[in-house]
Amino acid sequence: MPEGFFTPIKSFAKAWGATLISITAGAVYLIQAVNFAHKSDSILDEGAYLLKGLLFVTGQYTPYQEYGPWTNKMPLSFLIPGVVQDLFGPDIGVGRYFAIFLSGLMLLGLWILANRLGGKWWAAGIVCVYAINPFIIYDYSLAVSQVLVACMFVWMLVLVLGDERKTWQIALGAFLAGAIVMTRINMFMVVPLLILYIYWQYGKRAALIATISSAVPIIIGNAIYWPDILHRYAILFPRSISPFLDPWRTPKQYSPIWNPTIDPINRLLSLLQATRIHFVSIVGTLIAWLLWPRKGDWKKESDYRSAVFLSVLYISLLLFHLWVALGHNFCTYCLSGYLSFFSFLGILLLILTFPGWRRRLPIWLQITLVFLVVLLSIVFGYSTFPEVGYQLLETKIPETLFTFPEFILVKLKKFLRVEHYITVKDARRQVPAFLGLVVGMMILAFAYELWFRYKRKHKADVNKPIPSYGYWLLIAFLIVGTLITPVYYYYNTFNTDDCSTDVIAANKTAGEHLAERIPPGSRVYWRGGESVVPLLYVPEINIYPPQINGAYSYKLGGYYDPDSVLKLGYWNSVLDYNWQREADYLLVQDGLFNGSLKWYIMSFGEFEELERTPAIVQCDDKTRIRIFQRKP
Repeated sequence: MPEGFFTPIKSFAKAWGATLISITAGAVYLIQAVNFAHKSDSILDEGAYLLKGLLFVTGQYTPYQEYGPWTNKMPLSFLIPGVVQDLFGPDIGVGRYFAIFLSGLMLLGLWILANRLGGKWWAAGIVCVYAINPFIIYDYSLAVSQVLVACMFVWMLVLVLGDERKTWQIALGAFLAGAIVMTRINMFMVVPLLILYIYWQYGKRAALIATISSAVPIIIGNAIYWPDILHRYAILFPRSISPFLDPWRTPKQYSPIWNPTIDPINRLLSLLQATRIHFVSIVGTLIAWLLWPRKGDWKKESDYRSAVFLSVLYISLLLFHLWVALGHNFCTYCLSGYLSFFSFLGILLLILTFPGWRRRLPIWLQITLVFLVVLLSIVFGYSTFPEVGYQLLETKIPETLFTFPEFILVKLKKFLRVEHYITVKDARRQVPAFLGLVVGMMILAFAYELWFRYKRKHKADVNKPIPSYGYWLLIAFLIVGTLITPVYYYYNTFNTDDCSTDVIAANKTAGEHLAERIPPGSRVYWRGGESVVPLLYVPEINIYPPQINGAYSYKLGGYYDPDSVLKLGYWNSVLDYNWQREADYLLVQDGLFNGSLKWYIMSFGEFEELERTPAIVQCDDKTRIRIFQRKP
């Protein structure tokens, strides 16, 4: 090769490499998001957001009204997707593609922030982190509130974080903070912490402007729906300190039917699952705190203030959502979804602190980190046993592809099940934990290799202190954990039957099938599945609003006064019985056609069955919706 042959290539890579990586990773992210939008089954929350939003925006009901749908979230979480559907048509595809648009906008905001805080290569890196994490892409491709809040949150930070923010930017950022609270009340602490940061960074006048701007959406939203919106605040504040909110609380005698008992091991699994999914965020935050720059090592004072703000904001939101998920039984495994509201804070903190990290660590801390990395690797491996453990011990691996690994697994099965009489249940837990130990040892070796190579390369440079082994261990742990996250997801996908169902098309087909058979004005009873998405396509029917949330709005109690239950947006067995006997049409999913409802339909000859809808999940005929029309 002639001298200087690679010089133009190196120059191009230096000038445009990060940009090309950002664009490529962004495209990879969007392709996966579209795939998830078409392949992921609709969940209860998604159907509730879409249908309630449509009902609210079209004026059929008002948020928090009596005898209306259970408005279990703040108004914007329903109204924004409702407006989008009103503009583009009621359709799950509209909701999901709007979610993808928001996630792309969020990713652009993160790129701008990372570029501002750390440079173009960090900006490319943060896009890559999201592009290789299928769990988060899944969360952000559904028509739920996570992506809506995350998008507003990121652009709030774009507008206020850093130096030389203009007054209008601070005002608009604070306005978005208020809008976040009016979307999800669990994000209420964003506003006061933002105002404190603005006061610290920009002064009293900017803080006053931010206070006024953030108050605008909150005051307007509360004024419109006052006083019924107090139902949301009654849930937020404990009874002991807010007895004045008792009129808006659910009476104690109405106990929920959904109240599972969650044992400690499942709470731990929820925590570990959330940590695996948001690994870069949580572990990156811990590393940033462990290697927190000394006072003189910050590039500028504003970086220090921004890092403190992100740290306080992150730990406040994290602790609150840990308490909500793990401290209660209602939605223990919702923790990973809760973290999707704000997990990017940890990645931004990692970027912000990296230039000033402490590279020399005391020996006691390095020894602690060695044990901690190995322990966490074992625990993370153990936490995958519900999926990986079963597949490793029960799934037949194709001999042509994995001959040697299958040989190892056969020996491992024999060792675990026969020689030591360990049950399959125990083995399912021990095998993933053992693999976690192997990964942990590999991380230790990888860190040693990084440390040794750096030491050998820079040993002659007395002005450049060699970073401690513990420093490289933290970096190795972060890198390996980040790369394992998508491997774990696609391993599960490889071992799972794929029905190849286009969920958007399947729901639309089922909904149009219903619309052809159910005339406007009909009273419709729903037991057609967890998500009410098919009802989006059936115009001007009269539904029973509490059924939108299924078992989550079903109460035990109020049998002698069912009207008081219905008034709050709930239902019970008495209302269920009454609705079955007055509805013009009963919609029942094949898999739910059982119990007293089946007995009622089949015993009295009051209904004729119309043609069922096609299956919403292609390989599962139980997802077909049966249509029972009341006879004249």
